[in-house]
Amino acid sequence: MKALFYRTVILLIALGIADFSVSFAQTPQKSKVPQTPTVRYITSDPATGAVTIYWAGCEHDNLYPDATGYQVYVRRQNSLGDWNNDPVGLPQSTTVFSYQDIGAGANTGPVTYTVAALGPDGASPLAPFHTTVFLKATYDTCADEVRLEWTPYIGWGNRVRSYEIYSGESPIWGNLSVQTTVPGTENNKSFKVPLNKNLYYYVKAYKDGDTVSSRSNLVEIRTREVRVAPNLGIDTIHCFPDRNRITYHIDSLSKVSYFSLLRADGTSEAEMRRTEVEIVRLMRGGAGETIDTQGGGNVVSGIKHYYYLTAVDGCGKNVARSLLKSTVIVRASSGKEENSITWDELEVVQGHRAEYRVYRTSAKGGEQEEKEIAVVHSGATLECSDDVSEFKRKGFSDQFCYMVKAWELDERGQRTRVTISKPTCTQVQAEVILPTAISPRETGQTQTSPRNVFAPISTFAANYKLLIYNRDGRLVFSGQNRGWDGRLKDGTYAPEGAYIYRVELISPDRSPVVRTGSFMVVYPTTSNNVPL
Repeated sequence: MKALFYRTVILLIALGIADFSVSFAQTPQKSKVPQTPTVRYITSDPATGAVTIYWAGCEHDNLYPDATGYQVYVRRQNSLGDWNNDPVGLPQSTTVFSYQDIGAGANTGPVTYTVAALGPDGASPLAPFHTTVFLKATYDTCADEVRLEWTPYIGWGNRVRSYEIYSGESPIWGNLSVQTTVPGTENNKSFKVPLNKNLYYYVKAYKDGDTVSSRSNLVEIRTREVRVAPNLGIDTIHCFPDRNRITYHIDSLSKVSYFSLLRADGTSEAEMRRTEVEIVRLMRGGAGETIDTQGGGNVVSGIKHYYYLTAVDGCGKNVARSLLKSTVIVRASSGKEENSITWDELEVVQGHRAEYRVYRTSAKGGEQEEKEIAVVHSGATLECSDDVSEFKRKGFSDQFCYMVKAWELDERGQRTRVTISKPTCTQVQAEVILPTAISPRETGQTQTSPRNVFAPISTFAANYKLLIYNRDGRLVFSGQNRGWDGRLKDGTYAPEGAYIYRVELISPDRSPVVRTGSFMVVYPTTSNNVPL
């Protein structure tokens, strides 16, 4: 009985110890360090690269000692390649939940921060790391395109809702505006950009389901510098029979790779592409002139040409083009005593008008005389007539040449440029009179010609070929632009009698004019038909 009692007592004691051990094991133990704080976000100052970290303080919990402050850490890689968590600044009080690291250098690369709570017996574990967005920009000069790429924000897990891209021409990031927004899963974007600009960009990341955001660094792009001053154009076009001379001006402040002086045979883009020929390549601005002899006969074949300047950048793109300036084609046709002249219209700038001055060149004995014969203004029919009867029987050539000076006049009537046509010539239809007889031994003069020479008498000086035959059909004389004085090849005078002539009046613009007939050779002072 007593043994049973003792066994019972021992069992109860054992059960009590076991229950106490279980209860002690289930009672939470108080931590020696504070709770780990939560980093909300970090963000950069786009201009300076300073970084500000924001965190949430620790709630009071009986199982943790209250925080006595907070310490911010930056994660850096040392020279050996090892990563260290270095404290930044002094510990912060329990009422401060942000810290700015002005020496962060977030404008040179992404930076990573965290925070720990400080306690009486030590610091809490480090909070999860947060890393800033770092933006890079590349500029394709020939595509005129900027490509932005950035490292993603790290610290929100996969909860980046979107990235806003800010851009503008101000270096003050607060003045930039949103250009576009991309999903949080993307980290690049490309844009077409204008020339001659300083452009600035930064990116802002937004957390999904929250209002917090994080800014990247600020980047600057200088787009391609192409400056073409507006003073670019053709001044004069002077056309000659074998070439065209073009003068031009290019503002010396223009900044491009080079300029081209071009010629085309039409004004539409398709015609210009099809017929465009580079006359000369110019490496700098200023005034100058050049000669166009390219294209063989096309330069002077009566085709209307258009000349213009283009400014070409380093990528081979035409960044500016002057107004097209054309040649003027003159056409002339002749009658017996009156020539008709027509010409093409000169293209002018809107609001300007054209003035045409027509000049005639006549020739006598190797000397030329130029005279203005008409002035025609825009709106009138582009033609005039020229009465040349005053030149008859005065030894003037039967060829008359015409040239038009086409002036462009501005709103005030001031001349701004001139196009001078190449000369266009025409020959009048000369009237021909032939003697009916000659007396080789006489030295007298008729009203129109010497008595002793057989030659065509023309109203205008003309080229001719003369053939003389006797009655047997034998050629006794052949001459170019000279008459027959009645002498045979041996120097003796031809016998008296009838002779046959053939005269060809030669013109480059017409088929030869042929005259045939007979005339007499007479010797009034001879006897028996034999010259003395």
